[in-house]
This record gives sequence, C-alpha cells and structure tokens, in this order.
Amino acid sequence: MQALTQQPINQPYKGLEPFDESDAPIFFGREKDRDRIVNYLRSSRLTVLYGTSGVGKSSVLRAGVTYYLRQAAQQNLKRYGVPKFAVVVLKDWREDPLGELIEQIKDESEKLLDGQKLPIMSPTRNLKEVLQVCTKFLGEEGEDGTLLIVLDQFEEYFLYHPQPEEGERTFEIEFPKAVNCLGLGVNFLISIREDWIAQLDRFKVAIPNILDNRLELKPLDEQSACDAILNPVYKVYNRQHKEGRISIEPELVERILAEIALETWHQDGHERSDEETTTLFRPRTFQSSYLQVLMQHLWKEEMKNESHQLRLKTLEKLGGAKEVLKNYFKEEMEWLSKIANPKWVNVVAKFVNYLVTPSGTKIAYPSEDLAVRAEIEERELRLVLEELVKQHLLNPVISKDNPNLLCYELSHDILAPVILEWHNDYWKNRNRTKLEAIQNLSQVDIQAWQEFLD
Repeated sequence: MQALTQQPINQPYKGLEPFDESDAPIFFGREKDRDRIVNYLRSSRLTVLYGTSGVGKSSVLRAGVTYYLRQAAQQNLKRYGVPKFAVVVLKDWREDPLGELIEQIKDESEKLLDGQKLPIMSPTRNLKEVLQVCTKFLGEEGEDGTLLIVLDQFEEYFLYHPQPEEGERTFEIEFPKAVNCLGLGVNFLISIREDWIAQLDRFKVAIPNILDNRLELKPLDEQSACDAILNPVYKVYNRQHKEGRISIEPELVERILAEIALETWHQDGHERSDEETTTLFRPRTFQSSYLQVLMQHLWKEEMKNESHQLRLKTLEKLGGAKEVLKNYFKEEMEWLSKIANPKWVNVVAKFVNYLVTPSGTKIAYPSEDLAVRAEIEERELRLVLEELVKQHLLNPVISKDNPNLLCYELSHDILAPVILEWHNDYWKNRNRTKLEAIQNLSQVDIQAWQEFLD
C-alpha cells in the first residue's frame, strides 16, 4: 500500500528525527514488522510493543502502521460507506493525557465521518462513553466499528506523571477501565522503551495481564537495511525526478553495511572475547536511526557537489561512518548555539563527559548530580537537557537503584565514543584559543609599555 507523495521529495533520508505519517512514501525496511504489529493491534485488546532506544518504534508506528491502517479505513469508507475502524495515536503526555486522548478519538472519528458531529458531551472525562459512541458510528448498521489506539512513547507518561494521578476521571483510572471492558470495540497498543517496561507494574493491579502480550521490535536485518538505503532513491525519488535520477554505488552499500553493523561497531577498538568472536558468525543487524544519519549526510554532500550518484569515495572523503556521526553532533551543537543560547554549547561541554565512561560506553546520570559535578546552575542545565532530548540526542530514564530519581543518558550507544572525542576536542580548542588570546594580549601590553618608555 506504498504510495507516492503529491509533492516531490528532495531529501529521501530522515536523520535522527523519527519518520511521521507524511514520510510513509520513503519509509522502507520495516514492512514485515509493520504487518506483524498491525495483526497484533487488530486482533488483541492490549499489546505492549517494546525495543531499545533508537530502534525505530515511533517511526514504524507512524509511517508504517498508522499510515497503512488509515489508508485501509479510507478504502472501507469508499466501498461500504463507513470506515469500520479508526486509528488514534497519542504521543503527548505532558499535561492531560486523558483529555488529549478523548479529543483525538473524537476528532479522528469525525474526520472519517466527513465532519459529522458525534453526540458526545464536550468536554467529558468519561473515556468509556466516548469509545462507545465513536465505535457505534464507525461501523455498519447493527455492527459497531473498532477503535485502534496507539499509545506511543508511553515512557513519557511516567516521566511527566511520576506519581499516580489522583481522581476518578484521570488516565490512571480511565485507561484500565477501557481495557477491562470487554464489550467495547477497542484495542490498545502501548509502545515503550525496553528500559521502562518495569514501570508498567504501576498498572498491574488494575490490568493484571498487562505484560502478557508483548512484541519486540529488533534492529534491522541486512535485507531491511539495504531496502532502507536503496528504495527511497530508486522507488520514490527517481520516479519523481526523471530528469535528475540518482544512482547508488554497490560498493558504497557494502561499505556502509560493514561500518555500521552493530556487531562491528561494538567490537571495534578492543580485543574480542570468545563470546564476541562468536557473534561474527551471526547475521548482522543495523540501527535504523544511525543508518538514516549517515545516508542523509552522504546525500547532502553529493547534492552539494551536483553529483548524480552516491559514491564510496565520498564516504571515504568524509572520513567514514564514525566521522560522519562526529560531524553530525558538531552540527547539532552549532544549531543549538544559534537557535537557543550560544553559551549552551559550553554547558554541554561541561557535563556531557559524565554520560560516557572512559572506555566509551554510555551511562545514565542524575540531573542533580550533573549540575553539582559540572558546576552548572540547575535551572539552566535542565533547559539544555530538555533541548537535547528534543534533538533526539539524550533520553530521560529512571534510575535502576531509585525509581523516583530521573537520570539522562545518550540516546544511542554509538554516540558515546563520538561525544567523548568531541568533548576532548572542544576543550583542547578552547584552551588553545585562550592561550593565543593571552599571548596576543601580552604582546600588546609589551608594545604599549615600550612606547610609554620611549
């Protein structure tokens, strides 16, 4: 059900930013995962989709599952006069998740029903009532429709609501009621980072079987990674730009897969143990987010050079995959200084080394401790941390030792050695600049003193 966009695309890769529904035409490599998730969502009352940070859960849910299902609902509408089901995605957990969910259910249903206003008391805090009304209107006469509700980035619910919500009409109360009401035509899918799954215990009393139906999203396999590299260009971009088609060197694809395989990345730079040596004979896997960063930079470089081919020599000129990621982080820091506060880059340089071990792996650190260790005013530090989370460079996590303690960590393991190197280079350059300034100042002072004596 892959379709071309109405507006021609100029950039077929996304970088670290998640794919959205509008990016569906250039979203490749997750078709099997999409179909598997769709089957779970349509057949099970509650599914928990989980995976590591950066594996691409939000992307496959929005550009894959949601897009696919909404296309199917539109086809039902044309064929039967009713959509039969509607898909709702909740991803804003900051203020009032229940109110936000109810509004989205109502809006999505009315949109499918050609703007028909549903008889729902507005505003209302009764989720069960809203679900009953909407499913009745979505289906054919005598048969209710179904609401498919995706609760994306569910870890943010615990982040913004660390203590259980109080009151009857809250998400904490209404969500379990809807799950447990078997007469409702509604299925839920919770999408959550693997390291936050334990927080779902908060709902275990109200939803005893909350973890019974789990589905793991794993990194891309080799064929899927190839599809993510090649198909956005050959199946989308070239069909839209017949006068300026782009090709991709096979040698480039081979090198990319060799350099960004997770097994290669984690084993690079130290002697392999017997266990690590064994992994060399396992199928290689790939982090979709890093693949997108690399391809986005290669694309920009070739377009800047007015090339009609993505070439291996361009990757070599850029210094290889790790150097591309290092430059990406530098660009993000430059962007941060321009759109926010020039001093914030210096703030990042003061604390970011605490998020990386000396051996180059990421580690979670409490924000309060970061402020003390790095000698940064805590309010300013929190602003910087929030901005880096928005840029998909950091993730907020709950401390393993203290469930009430909020920590921050790098969003991707592959960023760890890169950021450590950036941190060292930053302070070397800063110290060199200071030294040069002192030397220049001394020369001016000496010259002024000599002129005074003369």
